[in-house]
Amino acid sequence: MIRLVLLFSLALFSTHTFSLSCDKVVTPYKASYSGTFKGWKIKTERNLNVGSDQQWQLSNNSDNFLGKISETSTFNFHAPATLVSQRYEYKQSVMMKKRFKIVDFDWSTNIATASGKKEGTATLQGGELDRMNHILMLRCQLASGHNEFSFPVMDGNELKTFNYKVIGQELVDTKLGKVSALVVKRIRSNSKRNTTLWFSEELNFMMVKLLQEEHQESEAYVLNIQSYSPIAQTTSNHLTE
Repeated sequence: MIRLVLLFSLALFSTHTFSLSCDKVVTPYKASYSGTFKGWKIKTERNLNVGSDQQWQLSNNSDNFLGKISETSTFNFHAPATLVSQRYEYKQSVMMKKRFKIVDFDWSTNIATASGKKEGTATLQGGELDRMNHILMLRCQLASGHNEFSFPVMDGNELKTFNYKVIGQELVDTKLGKVSALVVKRIRSNSKRNTTLWFSEELNFMMVKLLQEEHQESEAYVLNIQSYSPIAQTTSNHLTE
């Protein structure tokens, strides 16, 4: 009996320790990065803002002399840890070539509608994220002590599962100084692309470095953080259920 009580108590403690909360992560900020893409220098700005309607927007804008790439994720946040995707937009204009991808999430009909690349519709089961805000959810889970992650992500009209795993911890030399960072690897099967990300608890689990290696070309895509500025907020940052 004593053993059963002890095991039950440990189970409750474990559940409490790893309970998920996004309140400390889903807060407005501005961050900038610099790096290279296949040898070409790039600059990236990433912002998270919330409007008066309590709808959140996560944006990512990258550019160099060859062109621009912009991504925007619009979603609602229900505390403590629910992100409800509303719209994802991707626009690319590089060397006179343009392409786009848009995914609209209609939760009243449980239908996702994609236009541009991979256009069509798909049925939503509930909890689907997009190619941007799933990284925000990854940060939430890191802040809650998790070390393995699996996210349902709408990529155009296709539902994919993005898997990640914490593989270690390193001291990273950044423009903001040396920071301790968790090393997270994206887990892919039958792929020649390797993606590793570094997230720092000291900076609210912000990504401080990204390395993506493709095929035989090492360091095909590298980003390093240059600045990070939390933005003070005067109103509630989430919707009530």
